[in-house]
Amino acid sequence: MLPGSAQAGLLCSFSPAGDQFALAGPDGRVRVFDTGTGRLLVSLGGPADSGKANGGALANGHLVEAHTCLAWVSTKEKGKKKQAVGVRGVAVGTAAGDVKLYDVQLGQLKWLTVDAVQGGVKALAFSAAQGLVLATGASGSIVSLSVDEGEVKQRFEASKYAITSIALAPDSKQLFGGGSSMQLWDLAQQERTAKYTGHPTEVRAVTFVPGQPHAVSAGSGERHVALWEVPPAKKSKKQHPAVTTLHLEAPAVQLDAACVSEGESFSVGAVSESGEAYVWMCHRDSAAGAGEGDGERGGTGGGGAGLACQLVMRLRVGDGKGKGNDRSLLERCLATSNAAVIANTVARIVPFDAALFLKAAVDRLVSKPNRAVQLVPWIRAVLHHHTAYLMSAPGVQPALTSLFQAIDARVKLHDPLLRLYGRLGLVLHHTRADSGTQAADQQRPGPEVVFEDDLDEEPAAEDPFAPAAVSEEEGDEGSSEEGSSEGDGDDFDAMLADGPGGGDGDDSLGSEDLDDFLDDDD
Repeated sequence: MLPGSAQAGLLCSFSPAGDQFALAGPDGRVRVFDTGTGRLLVSLGGPADSGKANGGALANGHLVEAHTCLAWVSTKEKGKKKQAVGVRGVAVGTAAGDVKLYDVQLGQLKWLTVDAVQGGVKALAFSAAQGLVLATGASGSIVSLSVDEGEVKQRFEASKYAITSIALAPDSKQLFGGGSSMQLWDLAQQERTAKYTGHPTEVRAVTFVPGQPHAVSAGSGERHVALWEVPPAKKSKKQHPAVTTLHLEAPAVQLDAACVSEGESFSVGAVSESGEAYVWMCHRDSAAGAGEGDGERGGTGGGGAGLACQLVMRLRVGDGKGKGNDRSLLERCLATSNAAVIANTVARIVPFDAALFLKAAVDRLVSKPNRAVQLVPWIRAVLHHHTAYLMSAPGVQPALTSLFQAIDARVKLHDPLLRLYGRLGLVLHHTRADSGTQAADQQRPGPEVVFEDDLDEEPAAEDPFAPAAVSEEEGDEGSSEEGSSEGDGDDFDAMLADGPGGGDGDDSLGSEDLDDFLDDDD
């Protein structure tokens, strides 16, 4: 029970496999939930379960039995194979001393044993090896009930005082528990084999450590957990003290233990009334030194040498903050891109959860269309495996409408994007062609020397028959020679005009004068 808060009057327990969670409330009903999805699987019990009604009255006028304890059991139907999964059930004890067993699969009461324990049932335990439900309570007697029919198999007086909590050893041969003082009983011999100092208040929770000769217990209002050696190493008629104590800041309401390394180390877990979870790591023998360091080290009593416990975790739970970061978990799930993993995961979830998953995926697709590559495989798988439910469930229509609108908006942009893609491809093709032509021109071979003419006009062709150019001096000499030759020419012309023997007296040109003229001409 979880007293002192809004959880007062509630009983809860996980199934041995941890996949289901049973919760008994003050309304007389036991609700079983799926731990993986958090969904309600079945609601068990009610006013019609038994002919007697004990406890308080509900608002509707019905009286219900006050549940005081519950425990998980498993049975196997006759004629079934050994590999068949056993039928699960939840055993419930009442304040009137009755024990009931509910079948979780059928969702109904399997059997009811009236007045199983005088004064009311305080604790229950289940022995799978013997197929028995063990019940104890205010009378101090331990009653063994058949798990198949609920008939009483054996009963023995275990204590003179009330027994408020019990735990069955892993070998199903010994039972450990008590009211205030702790005791160990041999079920086969129906006698007490060891006695421990116990707690100053009534025991609230007890559990064995698997694979270890230890058990832990917690008392009401005590801010520590006691660790016991069960069975004790030395037999004695005196009370055996606790090996060590593990301290909390608030009283513990639930306990659990697990073996880390057989014979060497184990862990102990506890949940307090304030909603905090504690985990201790306990080491034996040579491994004890490894527990020293930061954290909490429990003191040791007699026989506890070589055992050290260190507080390794303290976590706040029950305040709503640890409910589970669904958003981050969903993002981790959506990050998976393996097609086989996606198909198997979606096929295993129930249709209701598939609809919620589809809505979450569609909302992300609408808000961030660039995540389509990541989200579309999941959406396709949900539509493929849960088509029938999605088409018939009215609450899924808004999600499907949003999905259709998102797809339609993308399809409308398909043709313009294709045209734009074609034009961009054409532009890129021409750009690459121009770049290739320029590169080819730059790489084409040419002459190593290039002559550039600075003249504006091409020179005229040279005439081989044109007279050679004459300098100024040669021109002056030529002009004088030309003048003398012109004078000689004039004389020659005059002579030809006069003829031979012409002229008067001395002016006549004789043969001597002709020779002189010719000489001058040369």
